[in-house]
Amino acid sequence: MRSSTEGTLAEALDGRHAVRLEEVVLAQAFRFEALLNVLERQSVIEKAEILEEIKRLQANTPKATYSKEGRRNGWSPSTGRCPR
Repeated sequence: MRSSTEGTLAEALDGRHAVRLEEVVLAQAFRFEALLNVLERQSVIEKAEILEEIKRLQANTPKATYSKEGRRNGWSPSTGRCPR
């Protein structure tokens, strides 16, 4: 029996070939939508609840900003860290 990732994205990420960001994002979107559809059909959750939670998370997440030096939210390319 094959696993759900056999011969798919997991194989591609094993370093054998590159995967475009668009492909990864689209694959994740399909998986997320499929999961929501199944949960909604089984009356576990309603999509409206998920959308409310997404909006809540987005409202509580700081937006990325760039400084004159091109650093994002204080991130330093030389150290790879944000100041604390």
